[in-house]
Amino acid sequence: KVTCEGSFFLSGEPMLHLRGTIDTPQCSFRKMTAEQVSANWALSSNQVLWDVTQASYLGGNLKTSGLYDLESRAGNVLLIADNISLDQFSTMLGMAEKSEDASPVPGVIHAECRLDILQGWASRPFHVEGNGHLAVRNAELWEVPLFTKLGQLLEVTTFSWLRQKQDNGLGKITKLDADLEFLGTRLAVPQFSTNGTIIALSGQGEYSWEKDRLFFQVSGEALKEVSILSFVLKSLTWAFHAELSGTRQKNEWKLRTALRKIFSTD
Repeated sequence: KVTCEGSFFLSGEPMLHLRGTIDTPQCSFRKMTAEQVSANWALSSNQVLWDVTQASYLGGNLKTSGLYDLESRAGNVLLIADNISLDQFSTMLGMAEKSEDASPVPGVIHAECRLDILQGWASRPFHVEGNGHLAVRNAELWEVPLFTKLGQLLEVTTFSWLRQKQDNGLGKITKLDADLEFLGTRLAVPQFSTNGTIIALSGQGEYSWEKDRLFFQVSGEALKEVSILSFVLKSLTWAFHAELSGTRQKNEWKLRTALRKIFSTD
């Protein structure tokens, strides 16, 4: 359903002003498809403006407002997403590696980004500048494909002794927070951090969507508050450093430093 009203001025330079609403069961842009979309829109001179007040996306809610100048091919956009399915998001990015009968990975994503977009400038299809924040909640992060590979590497090498002492191995990581910076054709993560019942992770990295290349440096620390480790840790913590490199579908973790003990300052 589309509504439209406006005016067209012929005196002087012709000028068109239109505005209206859109209600549609489905709306797609490139690889993104939202459902049950309600939006306001306007066309004034060379500018298109939109305000998506309601939309369902990957099991969650999406709101976005922005404007795009048709003549300069430049625009601004604000995106706010809540309760996006972590499992569906991983699949959409092409990172999921699981059988059809596998259980969905639990967890939801909350994110917001404010972006400036240039299209076709300097022969570049899309140039994006901006920043944002991403939060993952109620997750089992060791079940997410990228982190599953790291967990398997740690259990085989660094933390094999821990697997012998408890059933859930590396414990649980249920939340992650990450700052986001869009730098032209790259998405940089200047820092991210997680919680963890046994191991907490932190790090930084970036992904180039132009080259489909990613590189992340991750540090992990075994928490000294964990009772099952207290007899080992006492005034010590255990730490490791790892690197992730490759593409979205083909990537590899490498341990760059062996597990080491660090004296606590407490």
